[in-house]
Amino acid sequence: MMAESVQRALTACQAWLAEQDAPEAIIAAHEAGITSSSDGARRWVRGIIQDQGHAGSWGNGLLDTAAALLTIQELRLAAGLVERDPAINVALDWLRGRQNASGTWTEGCTPERHERGLCHHFMAGFFSPGPPDVPCEEGWLRGGLRLAGDPEIRFAGSAVALRCMLLWDAAGSDVMLHLAGLRRVVSGWTDHVPPGLTTGSLLAAAHALLLSPDLDDRAAADAGLRVVAGRQRGDGSWVDADAFQALEVFGTAVDAGVAADRSRRALWHGARLLIASQQADGSWGRAYGPRRALIAWRTFRRIDPERD
Repeated sequence: MMAESVQRALTACQAWLAEQDAPEAIIAAHEAGITSSSDGARRWVRGIIQDQGHAGSWGNGLLDTAAALLTIQELRLAAGLVERDPAINVALDWLRGRQNASGTWTEGCTPERHERGLCHHFMAGFFSPGPPDVPCEEGWLRGGLRLAGDPEIRFAGSAVALRCMLLWDAAGSDVMLHLAGLRRVVSGWTDHVPPGLTTGSLLAAAHALLLSPDLDDRAAADAGLRVVAGRQRGDGSWVDADAFQALEVFGTAVDAGVAADRSRRALWHGARLLIASQQADGSWGRAYGPRRALIAWRTFRRIDPERD
Protein backbone atom coordinates (compact mmCIF):
# COMPACT_ATOMS: atom_id res chain seq x y z
CA MET A 1 0.00 0.00 0.00
CA MET A 2 2.89 2.35 0.75
CA ALA A 3 4.27 1.85 -2.77
CA GLU A 4 0.90 2.81 -4.26
CA SER A 5 0.67 5.87 -2.00
CA VAL A 6 4.14 7.02 -3.00
CA GLN A 7 3.35 6.59 -6.69
CA ARG A 8 0.11 8.55 -6.40
CA ALA A 9 1.84 11.37 -4.52
CA LEU A 10 4.72 11.37 -7.01
CA THR A 11 2.36 11.52 -10.00
CA ALA A 12 0.29 14.35 -8.49
CA CYS A 13 3.42 16.30 -7.56
CA GLN A 14 4.91 15.89 -11.02
CA ALA A 15 1.67 17.03 -12.65
CA TRP A 16 1.56 20.14 -10.46
CA LEU A 17 5.20 20.95 -11.15
CA ALA A 18 4.66 20.60 -14.90
CA GLU A 19 2.09 23.40 -14.76
CA GLN A 20 4.43 25.86 -13.02
CA ASP A 21 6.42 28.54 -14.77
CA ALA A 22 9.46 27.93 -12.60
CA PRO A 23 13.00 26.59 -13.04
CA GLU A 24 12.13 23.64 -10.80
CA ALA A 25 9.60 22.48 -13.41
CA ILE A 26 12.33 22.40 -16.06
CA ILE A 27 14.75 20.63 -13.72
CA ALA A 28 12.20 17.92 -12.87
CA ALA A 29 11.25 17.42 -16.52
CA HIS A 30 14.88 16.78 -17.43
CA GLU A 31 15.59 14.56 -14.43
CA ALA A 32 12.49 12.50 -15.28
CA GLY A 33 13.50 12.20 -18.92
CA ILE A 34 10.27 13.90 -20.02
CA THR A 35 12.09 16.44 -22.18
CA SER A 36 15.38 16.53 -24.02
CA SER A 37 15.05 20.13 -25.22
CA SER A 38 17.34 22.57 -23.47
CA ASP A 39 15.34 25.62 -24.56
CA GLY A 40 13.47 25.97 -21.27
CA ALA A 41 16.64 25.71 -19.19
CA ARG A 42 18.39 28.30 -21.34
CA ARG A 43 15.41 30.63 -21.05
CA TRP A 44 15.51 30.42 -17.26
CA VAL A 45 19.27 30.87 -17.07
CA ARG A 46 18.97 34.01 -19.22
CA GLY A 47 16.09 35.27 -17.10
CA ILE A 48 17.96 34.82 -13.83
CA ILE A 49 21.08 36.50 -15.22
CA GLN A 50 19.00 39.45 -16.43
CA ASP A 51 18.16 40.19 -12.80
CA GLN A 52 21.83 40.29 -11.80
CA GLY A 53 23.16 43.60 -10.50
CA HIS A 54 26.06 45.43 -12.09
CA ALA A 55 28.47 44.43 -9.33
CA GLY A 56 27.71 40.74 -9.91
CA SER A 57 25.29 39.98 -7.08
CA TRP A 58 21.56 39.48 -6.90
CA GLY A 59 19.98 42.03 -4.58
CA ASN A 60 23.43 42.75 -3.12
CA GLY A 61 22.77 39.79 -0.81
CA LEU A 62 24.86 36.74 0.02
CA LEU A 63 21.89 34.35 0.21
CA ASP A 64 20.17 35.74 -2.88
CA THR A 65 23.36 35.53 -4.93
CA ALA A 66 24.15 31.99 -3.81
CA ALA A 67 20.53 30.94 -4.50
CA ALA A 68 20.67 32.32 -8.04
CA LEU A 69 23.96 30.56 -8.77
CA LEU A 70 22.72 27.29 -7.28
CA THR A 71 19.59 27.40 -9.42
CA ILE A 72 21.56 28.19 -12.58
CA GLN A 73 23.88 25.27 -11.89
CA GLU A 74 20.94 22.93 -11.27
CA LEU A 75 19.47 23.96 -14.62
CA ARG A 76 22.79 23.46 -16.40
CA LEU A 77 23.34 20.01 -14.90
CA ALA A 78 19.79 18.84 -15.54
CA ALA A 79 19.70 20.02 -19.15
CA GLY A 80 23.33 19.22 -19.94
CA LEU A 81 24.22 22.80 -20.80
CA VAL A 82 27.88 23.34 -21.55
CA GLU A 83 28.06 27.07 -22.14
CA ARG A 84 28.89 29.32 -19.21
CA ASP A 85 27.80 32.93 -19.32
CA PRO A 86 30.57 35.39 -18.31
CA ALA A 87 28.12 36.76 -15.73
CA ILE A 88 28.70 33.60 -13.68
CA ASN A 89 32.36 34.43 -13.15
CA VAL A 90 31.42 37.98 -12.16
CA ALA A 91 29.00 36.58 -9.57
CA LEU A 92 31.58 34.12 -8.22
CA ASP A 93 34.06 36.98 -7.91
CA TRP A 94 31.46 38.93 -5.94
CA LEU A 95 31.04 35.97 -3.59
CA ARG A 96 34.81 35.69 -3.17
CA GLY A 97 34.83 39.33 -2.20
CA ARG A 98 32.59 38.47 0.74
CA GLN A 99 34.97 35.75 1.96
CA ASN A 100 36.90 36.79 5.08
CA ALA A 101 35.26 40.21 4.84
CA SER A 102 34.24 42.04 8.00
CA GLY A 103 31.10 40.54 9.54
CA THR A 104 31.74 36.81 9.30
CA TRP A 105 30.31 34.41 11.89
CA THR A 106 33.83 33.66 13.16
CA GLU A 107 34.46 37.25 14.27
CA GLY A 108 34.50 37.95 17.98
CA CYS A 109 36.79 36.11 20.35
CA THR A 110 35.29 35.37 23.75
CA PRO A 111 37.01 33.04 26.22
CA GLU A 112 34.41 30.34 25.52
CA ARG A 113 34.64 30.62 21.72
CA HIS A 114 38.44 30.64 21.90
CA GLU A 115 38.51 27.56 24.13
CA ARG A 116 36.29 25.69 21.64
CA GLY A 117 38.21 26.95 18.62
CA LEU A 118 35.23 28.80 17.15
CA CYS A 119 36.75 32.26 16.65
CA HIS A 120 38.90 33.81 13.96
CA HIS A 121 42.07 32.58 15.65
CA PHE A 122 41.16 29.04 14.57
CA MET A 123 38.80 29.39 11.59
CA ALA A 124 38.84 31.32 8.33
CA GLY A 125 37.26 31.31 4.91
CA PHE A 126 33.74 32.17 6.04
CA PHE A 127 31.60 34.53 3.97
CA SER A 128 30.13 37.72 5.38
CA PRO A 129 26.50 38.67 4.65
CA GLY A 130 27.07 42.21 5.92
CA PRO A 131 29.01 44.45 8.30
CA PRO A 132 29.28 43.36 11.94
CA ASP A 133 27.65 46.51 13.32
CA VAL A 134 24.43 46.02 11.31
CA PRO A 135 22.39 43.05 12.60
CA CYS A 136 21.18 40.61 9.96
CA GLU A 137 17.46 40.59 10.64
CA GLU A 138 16.03 38.30 7.98
CA GLY A 139 17.28 35.47 5.81
CA TRP A 140 15.53 32.71 3.90
CA LEU A 141 16.77 29.54 2.25
CA ARG A 142 15.43 28.43 -1.13
CA GLY A 143 13.09 25.85 0.40
CA GLY A 144 11.37 28.47 2.55
CA LEU A 145 13.23 28.05 5.84
CA ARG A 146 13.50 31.32 7.74
CA LEU A 147 16.87 31.59 9.43
CA ALA A 148 16.51 32.42 13.09
CA GLY A 149 18.41 35.66 13.64
CA ASP A 150 21.81 37.23 13.14
CA PRO A 151 24.15 34.37 14.20
CA GLU A 152 22.30 31.82 12.09
CA ILE A 153 22.11 34.09 9.05
CA ARG A 154 25.87 34.65 9.23
CA PHE A 155 26.67 30.96 9.81
CA ALA A 156 24.12 29.21 7.58
CA GLY A 157 24.36 31.88 4.90
CA SER A 158 28.10 31.31 4.74
CA ALA A 159 27.57 27.55 4.45
CA VAL A 160 25.18 28.07 1.53
CA ALA A 161 27.72 30.32 -0.21
CA LEU A 162 30.38 27.67 0.36
CA ARG A 163 28.13 25.03 -1.21
CA CYS A 164 27.71 27.31 -4.18
CA MET A 165 31.47 27.63 -4.63
CA LEU A 166 31.91 23.86 -4.43
CA LEU A 167 29.20 23.17 -7.00
CA TRP A 168 30.78 25.67 -9.40
CA ASP A 169 34.23 24.10 -8.89
CA ALA A 170 35.50 27.41 -7.52
CA ALA A 171 37.29 25.90 -4.52
CA GLY A 172 40.51 27.49 -3.35
CA SER A 173 42.51 27.58 -0.16
CA ASP A 174 39.89 29.75 1.60
CA VAL A 175 37.17 27.26 0.67
CA MET A 176 39.17 24.45 2.22
CA LEU A 177 39.66 26.53 5.38
CA HIS A 178 35.90 27.12 5.51
CA LEU A 179 35.25 23.37 5.23
CA ALA A 180 37.67 22.74 8.08
CA GLY A 181 35.79 25.30 10.19
CA LEU A 182 32.42 23.69 9.46
CA ARG A 183 33.89 20.30 10.27
CA ARG A 184 34.98 21.62 13.66
CA VAL A 185 31.51 23.01 14.45
CA VAL A 186 29.57 19.97 13.23
CA SER A 187 31.86 17.43 14.91
CA GLY A 188 31.34 19.12 18.27
CA TRP A 189 27.61 19.70 17.86
CA THR A 190 26.45 17.04 20.32
CA ASP A 191 28.64 18.50 23.07
CA HIS A 192 28.10 22.17 22.37
CA VAL A 193 25.66 23.98 20.10
CA PRO A 194 27.03 27.49 19.45
CA PRO A 195 24.68 30.23 20.70
CA GLY A 196 22.10 31.37 18.19
CA LEU A 197 22.38 28.34 15.94
CA THR A 198 19.64 25.76 15.34
CA THR A 199 19.33 22.43 13.58
CA GLY A 200 18.83 24.45 10.40
CA SER A 201 22.43 25.61 10.77
CA LEU A 202 23.62 22.05 11.33
CA LEU A 203 21.85 20.93 8.17
CA ALA A 204 23.28 23.83 6.15
CA ALA A 205 26.79 22.95 7.31
CA ALA A 206 26.32 19.23 6.62
CA HIS A 207 24.98 20.06 3.15
CA ALA A 208 28.23 21.82 2.29
CA LEU A 209 30.42 19.14 3.86
CA LEU A 210 28.69 16.46 1.77
CA LEU A 211 30.05 18.11 -1.38
CA SER A 212 33.65 18.01 -0.19
CA PRO A 213 36.05 15.47 -1.71
CA ASP A 214 37.70 15.13 1.70
CA LEU A 215 36.67 11.98 3.58
CA ASP A 216 37.02 13.77 6.93
CA ASP A 217 34.48 16.35 5.80
CA ARG A 218 32.06 13.62 4.75
CA ALA A 219 32.56 11.85 8.07
CA ALA A 220 31.67 15.08 9.87
CA ALA A 221 28.54 15.42 7.72
CA ASP A 222 27.65 11.85 8.64
CA ALA A 223 28.01 12.68 12.35
CA GLY A 224 25.84 15.76 11.97
CA LEU A 225 23.13 13.91 10.07
CA ARG A 226 23.13 11.20 12.72
CA VAL A 227 22.08 13.90 15.19
CA VAL A 228 19.33 15.13 12.85
CA ALA A 229 18.07 11.61 12.11
CA GLY A 230 17.74 10.98 15.84
CA ARG A 231 15.34 13.92 16.12
CA GLN A 232 12.91 12.74 13.46
CA ARG A 233 9.44 11.95 14.83
CA GLY A 234 7.42 8.87 14.02
CA ASP A 235 5.22 10.84 11.62
CA GLY A 236 8.27 11.83 9.56
CA SER A 237 8.58 15.40 10.84
CA TRP A 238 11.44 16.77 12.90
CA VAL A 239 11.41 18.12 16.44
CA ASP A 240 13.35 21.26 15.57
CA ALA A 241 14.02 21.27 11.84
CA ASP A 242 12.23 22.18 8.65
CA ALA A 243 11.24 18.92 6.97
CA PHE A 244 11.96 20.13 3.44
CA GLN A 245 15.44 21.33 4.33
CA ALA A 246 16.17 18.04 6.10
CA LEU A 247 14.87 15.94 3.21
CA GLU A 248 16.94 17.88 0.70
CA VAL A 249 20.11 17.31 2.72
CA PHE A 250 19.39 13.62 3.36
CA GLY A 251 18.75 13.28 -0.36
CA THR A 252 22.17 14.77 -1.08
CA ALA A 253 23.65 12.31 1.41
CA VAL A 254 22.05 9.38 -0.45
CA ASP A 255 23.46 10.64 -3.75
CA ALA A 256 26.89 11.09 -2.13
CA GLY A 257 26.82 7.60 -0.62
CA VAL A 258 27.13 8.93 2.93
CA ALA A 259 25.30 6.76 5.48
CA ALA A 260 22.98 5.69 2.66
CA ASP A 261 20.86 3.30 4.75
CA ARG A 262 20.22 5.84 7.50
CA SER A 263 19.57 8.59 4.98
CA ARG A 264 17.07 6.42 3.08
CA ARG A 265 15.25 5.64 6.31
CA ALA A 266 14.97 9.37 7.01
CA LEU A 267 13.62 9.90 3.49
CA TRP A 268 11.16 7.04 3.86
CA HIS A 269 9.73 8.45 7.09
CA GLY A 270 9.74 11.91 5.54
CA ALA A 271 7.78 10.56 2.57
CA ARG A 272 5.01 9.54 4.95
CA LEU A 273 4.82 13.14 6.16
CA LEU A 274 4.80 14.44 2.59
CA ILE A 275 1.97 12.11 1.60
CA ALA A 276 -0.09 13.14 4.62
CA SER A 277 0.45 16.87 4.03
CA GLN A 278 0.17 17.00 0.23
CA GLN A 279 -2.63 19.26 -0.94
CA ALA A 280 -5.34 18.25 -3.38
CA ASP A 281 -3.59 19.99 -6.28
CA GLY A 282 -0.41 17.94 -5.72
CA SER A 283 1.59 20.71 -4.06
CA TRP A 284 2.51 21.67 -0.50
CA GLY A 285 1.25 25.22 -0.78
CA ARG A 286 2.12 28.22 -2.90
CA ALA A 287 4.80 29.68 -0.63
CA TYR A 288 8.09 28.40 -2.07
CA GLY A 289 5.84 25.89 -3.83
CA PRO A 290 8.02 24.82 -6.79
CA ARG A 291 11.16 24.37 -4.68
CA ARG A 292 9.31 22.37 -2.03
CA ALA A 293 7.57 20.30 -4.68
CA LEU A 294 10.93 19.52 -6.32
CA ILE A 295 12.36 18.41 -2.98
CA ALA A 296 9.29 16.19 -2.37
CA TRP A 297 9.40 14.81 -5.91
CA ARG A 298 13.06 13.88 -5.54
CA THR A 299 12.35 12.32 -2.15
CA PHE A 300 9.68 10.03 -3.63
CA ARG A 301 12.01 9.05 -6.46
CA ARG A 302 14.91 8.24 -4.15
CA ILE A 303 13.08 5.81 -1.92
CA ASP A 304 12.09 2.23 -2.61
CA PRO A 305 8.90 1.56 -0.59
CA GLU A 306 9.27 -2.19 -1.02
CA ARG A 307 12.79 -2.19 0.43
CA ASP A 308 12.89 0.82 2.75
